[in-house]
Amino acid sequence: MWETSIPLILAAKSFRLCLRSLYPVFCAITHDGKGSLLNTNADTMASTLAIAMTGRYDVRLIFCLEKDGVLLDQTMSPQLSQG
Repeated sequence: MWETSIPLILAAKSFRLCLRSLYPVFCAITHDGKGSLLNTNADTMASTLAIAMTGRYDVRLIFCLEKDGVLLDQTMSPQLSQG
């Protein structure tokens, strides 16, 4: 269900809030509807919401990290390449 309807609902509600200069903040802690908390991957949540919003809005997804790159084979790399 998360992959289909929830992001679209959140996207529409988020846009209405932004029109009022109110900017939503999403937490990666979710629940399963049965009382159990889930530690949802924040990158997955952000990209899913961004994809849901692209159907109606101009969207840019920017990831802010505390490091200056990614760790590849124990070496810091400033960028990733496809392949």
